[in-house]
Amino acid sequence: MRPDSRFRYPVRVAGLPGLIAVAFLLFVPVFASAQTLESRIEAALRAKDSLRSTTIGVDVRRVPSGEEIYSSGGRSPMIPASNMKLLTTGAALRVLGPDAVFETKFGWDGDRVVIIGDGDPGLGDPALLDRNDPPMTVDDQLERIARALAKAGPRRAGEIVLDDRMFDGNRVHPGWPVDQLNKWYCAEVAGLNFHTNVLTFYLSAGDDRNAVAGVTPIVRLEPAVEGVGRWISIRNKAKTVSKGRHTAWVARAVGKRAANEFTVFGDVRIGASAGIDAAVHDPPAFLGSLLAEHLEALGVAVPRDTEGRPVVRRPSVNERFEGFKPAAVVRTAMPDILKRANTNSQNLYAEALIKRIAYEVTHEPGSWQSGAAVIRMLITDDLGPEYANTTTIDDGSGLSRGNRVAPGTLTAWLVDLAGRPGIGDAFVASLPEPGEGTLRRRFRGDTIRNHVYAKSGSINGVRCLSGYVMSDNGNAVAFSVMVNDITHGGQIRDALELHEGVVLAIDSWLSTLPAKTPETADALGG
Repeated sequence: MRPDSRFRYPVRVAGLPGLIAVAFLLFVPVFASAQTLESRIEAALRAKDSLRSTTIGVDVRRVPSGEEIYSSGGRSPMIPASNMKLLTTGAALRVLGPDAVFETKFGWDGDRVVIIGDGDPGLGDPALLDRNDPPMTVDDQLERIARALAKAGPRRAGEIVLDDRMFDGNRVHPGWPVDQLNKWYCAEVAGLNFHTNVLTFYLSAGDDRNAVAGVTPIVRLEPAVEGVGRWISIRNKAKTVSKGRHTAWVARAVGKRAANEFTVFGDVRIGASAGIDAAVHDPPAFLGSLLAEHLEALGVAVPRDTEGRPVVRRPSVNERFEGFKPAAVVRTAMPDILKRANTNSQNLYAEALIKRIAYEVTHEPGSWQSGAAVIRMLITDDLGPEYANTTTIDDGSGLSRGNRVAPGTLTAWLVDLAGRPGIGDAFVASLPEPGEGTLRRRFRGDTIRNHVYAKSGSINGVRCLSGYVMSDNGNAVAFSVMVNDITHGGQIRDALELHEGVVLAIDSWLSTLPAKTPETADALGG
């Protein structure tokens, strides 16, 4: 087929294997169905005139055979945004296994409180705590941990030691946007993480019935912090307004001056309430200082420096805790971590995973570089060196613009994962369906006959969607639709509509295929 000249990449449709030996009557509907899928995807591409100046890549493959049934730009590396999480979470399943459990241990070594982390991104995550029966707040969790420590140890702690040595000390990726490092999605990554490494600011005008415009709004923090003015500082420059939009936001000192110094700006409309997540600096120290406050409330003395800050420290490289006795252990299971990474697109979870698999393989502190090497090794072993050679892995979440992945690499990766016993089911279950997570506003008003499980990806100038369409009768495909070089809002809208148009074309095509049986599997390409 001649490619449409408006699009940068040529279209290539792979032949259907195994058809020579099958009956002519079987050959005809399969070939016709493939042609229908190709024409429908091409129609979806041609319908988005504003995307002429963008870079588009589309790749579609059968599951489990891996046969490429449609490709336009599928071999060209592109910025994947959060589609990068498909590589990271898949690699984590391959290296750690679907039954892996992350643990954070709290205990005593003599008179020292010791916290030992293994990179768990879920400790203190409100989204996970809310699933408890009964639901638990982050302050509830801190209280329980502190009570367990108070019961198991002395009434005076010599110090609080924060063992986060499972990861390296680089908590901020150099490829992340500096002007956004105070945002939740740029949260620092550590071997000890807590509350997704953010401090949540709840702003209100107080008693709305008697609130007056122009006054300073009330700030409530989650987790609750007693040490405001000592180990963190907050300047409140916001004001209440009776009309207009709620525009409050929170800034924090970043870069070389990074510190837990927060400033609240903007307008807080009377009658409105908002929670604003601001990324904290030095998450292990943040956790240690909060725990110190809870221990003191229970009568356990914790040393403080001359400025009133709890004394917390990290162990030396070779320091060991031979007498460590755990008082509390908090666990997060792999399915919860995968779901938060893929369905909710929580960047911290993906970054913790890329460093955790590095530690698992090398037994050295996990880093972005060593984690990237592990993923490239898996791509080479599972897909082939030609796929690894065109892939650049810079971070685990896709927040960095230094990542490059071809659509065809993503679909080949998805096919490979789906075919792995135990791993395939766990991976698919981690992806959102339309109406859930980051797809909660996607495919509205569309009738979808089959099951769609997909990961969206969005950073400035980039919109991607990759995943699976699966029927109840055994047919399935993996797809990737990537759009780069977007320059304005109209192109954003059309890129999203292109994603959905390709998925709907696949959905319609799958509905025409006969149920897969052992007799038809070869003829249908797997």
